[in-house]
Amino acid sequence: QTWTCHQTGLVKVVCIGGGGSGAMGTGNWGSNLGGRATGGGAGGYSEQIIPVTKGDTYTVTIGAAAEGKEKSAGAAAGFVNGNAGGASRFVTASGTTIDLNAGGGGAGVGEINDGSNGALAGGTGGSASGGTTNRVGGAGGAILTGSVDYPSSATGGGAVAIRSPVGYAGGSLQPKTASTNVQEHYATGGGGVGGAGGAITANATYGTANQGSATNG
Repeated sequence: QTWTCHQTGLVKVVCIGGGGSGAMGTGNWGSNLGGRATGGGAGGYSEQIIPVTKGDTYTVTIGAAAEGKEKSAGAAAGFVNGNAGGASRFVTASGTTIDLNAGGGGAGVGEINDGSNGALAGGTGGSASGGTTNRVGGAGGAILTGSVDYPSSATGGGAVAIRSPVGYAGGSLQPKTASTNVQEHYATGGGGVGGAGGAITANATYGTANQGSATNG
């Protein structure tokens, strides 16, 4: 939409990009498949105080949050990657020259795990430019390489950098690094305004049984 200034003075403009959505993964224990999914990244943050004159016009774009992913009950094992968020922008249409741009957060990624345990990155944080303050959004939590047999795992999303130079990330996850035929399940928390999501480093001494772990944001 277009905004027209109604009074001469100073205006504080803040642009925040839309957040990326996390991935979705479902497993099938009968086929020894585990679903793994990482969280989405937060949008960028751009801020500036600008002088405005009555009658100046600006084009305002509000980045959309990414659509969440889901699967219906009873669906076959599989995964769906998340979507990236939309960019937000505040641009001069007339008068004072200004172009604040806050990129949308990146999408989380997923995988059906068959014991290969490759690393999965979380969604990247959105970039920012044009303001006197420009901050990158927090990344979604990563799933690092491990060697547990068939883990089912999910990480939290990143946070907008309102109080920090870079947004806090979702919790990362280090699966067990010594395989003993264990089926483990992990989940980490999302980042917040003041801190990162809780991380998990799996205990390498787990026995041959199902294990579960979770952390808060």
